[in-house]
Amino acid sequence: MGWWFCCQGQDVKSTDEIITKVDSLIPALQAKFNVPGVSYVILKDYEMVYSRSFGVKDVRTNEPVTDETMFEACSMSKPVFAYLAMKQVESGNLRLDSPVWTIFDDPAFQGQELRKKITTRMLLSHTSGLPNWRPGDDEENGYIPIEFEPGSKFGYSGEGMYYLQKVVEKITGKSLEVLAKEILFDRNFMKNSSFVYSAEFEGNLAAGHDTLGNFNKKTSYSRANAGFSLYCSAIDYALFLLDVMALDRKGGDALSAEFIDQMLTPQIKVTTREPQIRPGKANGIDIFRGLGWVIDSTLEGDICYHSGANGSGFRCYSQFNRKKGSGIVIMTNGAGGFGVWDAIVREVGDL
Repeated sequence: MGWWFCCQGQDVKSTDEIITKVDSLIPALQAKFNVPGVSYVILKDYEMVYSRSFGVKDVRTNEPVTDETMFEACSMSKPVFAYLAMKQVESGNLRLDSPVWTIFDDPAFQGQELRKKITTRMLLSHTSGLPNWRPGDDEENGYIPIEFEPGSKFGYSGEGMYYLQKVVEKITGKSLEVLAKEILFDRNFMKNSSFVYSAEFEGNLAAGHDTLGNFNKKTSYSRANAGFSLYCSAIDYALFLLDVMALDRKGGDALSAEFIDQMLTPQIKVTTREPQIRPGKANGIDIFRGLGWVIDSTLEGDICYHSGANGSGFRCYSQFNRKKGSGIVIMTNGAGGFGVWDAIVREVGDL
């Protein structure tokens, strides 16, 4: 399935070259890495210019991936939640540098004194001291250790996003799913997006597959989790990126330019991970964490991005250059999908 958008003032030849390159790469990469389905979107000059889908959403049914197929966005859920959290900062309901335990003192910390130092900024920039996920099988009530002094260094934490989700839900009295629909999904016509499973989406949901391309799991998350539970089509995620990049900030539920700037400002340099490899001037030089985003400094300016990997068998990636209005979204339903998206980004860079 394909979708072509006309874009006034666009470099057609350059875009055609990119499209031809990606379209030719994907089938070979699917075969190499045993990935049943792929959907991708290209953004240029602050517009969506192309979308195409390949393969099947479930090897048991061989139903084709379409523009409406919903993948697990995995950790790409985090930037979406960061937008919602920053909206609470903008409204004054939440402060970036105030401890959040006074709003919601999670019993799972079991009284650790360090919890009183954890702020919104630390949770969004992965400097809170919380682990990626708490040990054990009790995902709601199990003990959460604080592993280092909050604010002292980077330590990737899905648990931190989930904790901040509970803080935001406590402030607003609304679930993450309701907030997402009110602030983002409905306004941006993201009709194939949800943090929780609903039977109405069943026909569009992709299944996850293992590294051999065999069926692994088809999830039905009943409790929203800001760290990983977003179901989303590639086009819907591209609409979210266009919202973040938009030069004309329309007010209302849209995050203002001031708070977009804050969200995309480097907070801490990361030395434990490498920047994303891209060709030419788009190659990452240094890697930072913003508020919900990864940020590579490059010779073309900052490139903001996030990848995602769920154990159910999904691998996804998105990036954008706010200065240029360019971006790409790649969603796959195979555990080998990292090989697909990484190869594409290494080839086309910053578009």
